[in-house]
Amino acid sequence: MIRCERVLAFLAILMLLSCDGSSPRKGWSQLKDQIRSEFPEVSQVSVPQLKRMLENRSEASPLLLDVRTENEFSVSHLKGARRAEHVESAFQVLKNEEKDRLVVVYCCVGYRSSRLAEALSAKGFTNIHNLEGSIFEWANRGNPVFRGDVKVQAVHPYNEEWGELLDAPLRSYGDKKMIPYWVWLVGISLFFVVLERLTRARSNQKTLRPQFWNDMVFLAINGHFFAVVTAGIIASVELATLRMLPDSVLESANVLGGRPFLVQFLAYMFAADFLQWCVQDLLHRIPLLWQFHKIHHSAQQIDWAVNFRFHWLEIVIYKSLLYLPLLVLGGDGAPLMTVFVFGTAWGHFNHANTKIKIGPLRYFFNSPSMHLWHHDASSEGGVAKNFGIVLSCWDYLFGTVFWPTGRDPERLGFPGDKEIPRDIVRQELFPLLPDTRGKS
Repeated sequence: MIRCERVLAFLAILMLLSCDGSSPRKGWSQLKDQIRSEFPEVSQVSVPQLKRMLENRSEASPLLLDVRTENEFSVSHLKGARRAEHVESAFQVLKNEEKDRLVVVYCCVGYRSSRLAEALSAKGFTNIHNLEGSIFEWANRGNPVFRGDVKVQAVHPYNEEWGELLDAPLRSYGDKKMIPYWVWLVGISLFFVVLERLTRARSNQKTLRPQFWNDMVFLAINGHFFAVVTAGIIASVELATLRMLPDSVLESANVLGGRPFLVQFLAYMFAADFLQWCVQDLLHRIPLLWQFHKIHHSAQQIDWAVNFRFHWLEIVIYKSLLYLPLLVLGGDGAPLMTVFVFGTAWGHFNHANTKIKIGPLRYFFNSPSMHLWHHDASSEGGVAKNFGIVLSCWDYLFGTVFWPTGRDPERLGFPGDKEIPRDIVRQELFPLLPDTRGKS
């Protein structure tokens, strides 16, 4: 019981560190600089400047154009703003306006609106300005946003990464506020703490096994704090990617837009899981990538906490390869967020020390007994097998499944796993620095 209480205490600390409701501000400076650099001809107005424009009754108020999707706009917008997601829709709004009409455009952080401002200026409009920081910074500073004519405390976060730039209490995909991912992470982890105690498969494995607290730190970093600290950097990289895409691709990149929630959820789950299966394959077959993936496979005892035991570079790899396909799918953030939460729960389940079986569903879904063989230290069945994250069907389809019935692997890990350091600092630096190799 004492051991269980220690685990609960750690998860409580994670909750306390996360629940101050604030978002990172360091990323904003880099993001704004990047947008200014990519759109040097676009006039940028700050949130205080726009506020003064709107309060100045001696001059005509600016026409506000919201450049976001319908789903984002429906959650909230600036008062009186008109939606103009693309150049064509902006032309329709401005067709009866003078070319020198004062117009301020905005999106979530200012990139999409800067792109539209640049296009409108090229068409002869001479008084177009972009709201720097856009609706995220506007709302973060306590300024009002509206759903129709009703004042609300909610802003669509665009996606999980960019949403870190928005104050947590404001994040919403609709009528209900979004439950932050870290809350789901803590809740799911608590559930598996209890589940393992009730359904333990390997009775000789202790709750506080070797490296357990090490993996709890991985859980906190990879599950929450890495996203918070790098939110601005990730957004900047995504913006640079968007800049390279032609307008025609961006305007058609919303395949799932307007589809029912379940359709979007299933499309995201199958697409994301297949791409992650491909990434898993690459992590095992490309020697350089395997060096980083060794951290995950160095665990010699497996439970739910191992799910988040992986090198920080794997986050970069996964996000980089997933971004463009998910961008093309488009759709709303709520079903995508649900896929992330479901994937986390199933990942915990795959690594859990539990005797729960899933019967015939094993041919479609991954499971603890199947995934245990993915961590097999021997070359039995090949050194690369069972790559599935949530779904096992990819392994059956592509011939990478290996699952002997009635027994577990003799040893978990990989040949030569003694080279992996024992402390998390050197594990995060492995193999980038020479002194992180060798005996630990």
